[in-house]
Amino acid sequence: MEEYQGTRSLLEEERFDVVHIAAYSPRPGTAAARLPDDVPAAVKKERRRELEAIQERISSELNAAFLGQEVEVLVTGRHKGRWRGRTPQGKLAFFDNPEDWKGHIARLRITHTGAWSLRGVVESKEVCNE
Repeated sequence: MEEYQGTRSLLEEERFDVVHIAAYSPRPGTAAARLPDDVPAAVKKERRRELEAIQERISSELNAAFLGQEVEVLVTGRHKGRWRGRTPQGKLAFFDNPEDWKGHIARLRITHTGAWSLRGVVESKEVCNE
């Protein structure tokens, strides 16, 4: 329980943009593989869900700071009918536009933020020289 509380505290204190959360499982060939796994699967599942909820809240709060801001997005392709790309900070961003944007830099005004991505409208287009 102490290790789990430490993980919760770390998430709250550091406020990471993104984390990958997985339940502990012994890895063959490691010292930990010889230790007993004393946390029941149901408890692991509940703890993982709780940590994911904490991280979703933190990511939502961090991304909310981008609302109304203009950001650069390197467009990498389309996904479910929308253009998508990444900001210099690595944030996933989406937008609608009929032009071909792949390989270009879109300057977007952010109109919606969520835990895992941003959405915006095009302000301008730049050609990526690299």
